[in-house]
Amino acid sequence: MDDPLIALYHAPRDRAVHGVLRERVDTELQRRAIQRRPGRAVMIGGTADGIAETLTEVWIDGDSRSRVDHLDTGYGRSVRIAHGDDVIAYTPGQGAIASTNAVAHRYDVSPQLWCRPRPLLGMLDIDTSSDDVVLGRPCWRLDARSDGPRTLMAPLQLFLTGERFTVWVDKESGVVLRCVQRIAAGDVSTMEWTTFEAVDRIADEVFVDAFPPDVKVRSQAEAMAELARRRGADLTGVDTTDADEIARAMHAVRHGGPLDHHVAVGPPPSDRGAAETAIRVAYANLSHADGDSLPNVQEGGGLAPTAELAAQRASQRDADIAVGQIRFLSDARAAVVFTVSSSDGHPLLTDTVGEAVLHNGRWRVARSTFANLMRLAGVELPHQPET
Repeated sequence: MDDPLIALYHAPRDRAVHGVLRERVDTELQRRAIQRRPGRAVMIGGTADGIAETLTEVWIDGDSRSRVDHLDTGYGRSVRIAHGDDVIAYTPGQGAIASTNAVAHRYDVSPQLWCRPRPLLGMLDIDTSSDDVVLGRPCWRLDARSDGPRTLMAPLQLFLTGERFTVWVDKESGVVLRCVQRIAAGDVSTMEWTTFEAVDRIADEVFVDAFPPDVKVRSQAEAMAELARRRGADLTGVDTTDADEIARAMHAVRHGGPLDHHVAVGPPPSDRGAAETAIRVAYANLSHADGDSLPNVQEGGGLAPTAELAAQRASQRDADIAVGQIRFLSDARAAVVFTVSSSDGHPLLTDTVGEAVLHNGRWRVARSTFANLMRLAGVELPHQPET
């Protein structure tokens, strides 16, 4: 490969890698960086302000298989093995849980980001490239800057929080061997491999012989249902084989429903069924353009270029929007729970609350809701002239 961008794009699919990865994060600076984001990504739980270090041993092959062992958990080695979207995670004290939740997999297995780092292309503008050596391996050293959150994927917003980046890319494999993220106040994080090898193949035993022999593997839904019952969640009518449904029931115990605080101020539409159908159609076709206009958005004249720019920045031109619960606040306004998913089915936003309005005889997505979605991609609506 003669170009670092090509190396990043093609980072290895047919080569296997194995090594030990150290990540060092200044959690106070990371929190500051996340809070400045225009989107709604937040740090939940985690370590108190200070320096957090993790050490993991990583195996990733060319057949969509990976294994990540957390070596310094304080209570024993935890292991996460994935084959495609199928994941089994073992943690001492909790046992082994199997899941097919690809998004949960991405949240946890950050080494995937450095071994197959194409998402970096959507986040960075590279200023300079020079030659360097890391772990005795020839590398490109890339000095780059963030061009804002071009992705709605919350995991990437949490991993890639810097404003300035220095990235060392292995010339042979395309793997990021070291990455330093900075903001004006200092280094937010440093990721580096302490050992690294690119090999032709990893033995099958690495991906199957990882847990104590007496460990029973439970499904994610089974584990969540057990936890939900302990927390007093009412699972009546809930599909206990669906982890997402159980999660919503648990959320309702702690926080109530997403529309609990939306109070009706008038009677609903006379034909609620037709109105609900119209709202679902409007959300599903939010980005449908008629020339420069978005007819399914309130006062959507001239907004098609805005939606196009947001799609380019977010790299999600074909995102799908599905509406869940609808609560009518009057015969002309409704609160709407919706989910945004990528074209391959991975959720980008879940259980988000927006509004719909009856405007010029047609139910449309409220302009304020459209504006919030655009801001997640770093795009502001054009000024609306006073009438």
